[in-house]
Amino acid sequence: MNKEAYYKPSGKISGLYILLFLVFAAIGIPILSVTYIYAVYYIPIIYISIFIAVGCGGALGYIMSLAAKLGKARNPLLVTIFTVFAAVLMKYVQWCFYIPLVYNDLYEFYEYYFGYALTIGEQLREAVNYFREPAVVWACIVEVNEYGAWGITNNGGDVGDAVTGVMLAIVWVIEFLIMAGLALLGCRNWPKRPYSEDTNTWYRQMDTVYEMDYPANFENLKNSLESGNIDGFVSNVLEGVSNPNNLLRLTFFQPSQPSHTEPYYMNISHVFVDDKGKSITKELASYLAMSTINANALFNAEPVSEAYTPEYNNENTDDSED
Repeated sequence: MNKEAYYKPSGKISGLYILLFLVFAAIGIPILSVTYIYAVYYIPIIYISIFIAVGCGGALGYIMSLAAKLGKARNPLLVTIFTVFAAVLMKYVQWCFYIPLVYNDLYEFYEYYFGYALTIGEQLREAVNYFREPAVVWACIVEVNEYGAWGITNNGGDVGDAVTGVMLAIVWVIEFLIMAGLALLGCRNWPKRPYSEDTNTWYRQMDTVYEMDYPANFENLKNSLESGNIDGFVSNVLEGVSNPNNLLRLTFFQPSQPSHTEPYYMNISHVFVDDKGKSITKELASYLAMSTINANALFNAEPVSEAYTPEYNNENTDDSED
């Protein structure tokens, strides 16, 4: 593999990205945390809780991706670090909201010591107080782990002994990994996407999409394209597809403004039907560089087959990818 033939992010980070990250995190994390905690607390069904965790992680990933996109972040590693920090912070904030809820409704802590149960508004106020005391939060986590806060329903419909200890800790770790993993999946695309340092703008994904038969030796084709040799490639593309169940799909990215110095980039995916009749798409190459001359040779060529359709509208455009 010739790494020099592929787009490599510049690693640059703007002050705007830092600002957007802080603003989006300050607004989004408390909203997601409150939504998540009250949803899983009042809907104590483990399967639904998993879907809620998926939604929460996906939403955090969208927020982090939007900050990277608008902030023009071209450093995948730093965006990953920031997103992991946001996921950890979100879990901490969730605990800050969860502790007064459990202590109020299940342990009846406030009624026992103060003679009254907290209202929702007072629970939120307590959450803010807990946020300032990480050591207290950790002590409460240990206590909740010891006594538990929920049990598993048996066949008779009754709730058994509360889940505690290692088993409860495993559940908490799984919940966090779901949310953090989906957040990372959601934010990873934009920092890796081609960016024009000349015009300070992201590349645009073109509507033009080509499909061609899967070659007998894909590695040879890939090596040829990496070396800039497109002899025979254009004609093979324009011949169209004879086997719709096994093909290569080519998508392209171009500078947002015409340029003679910046290359185009191409993604190559293998689309095929497996033994079970399921359609599979496997990415084989991402952001492979094409010179302007080679791109023009491909896009300006005339189809050699009447069955060939050179382009169609691609819904995954620049404005919709996160």
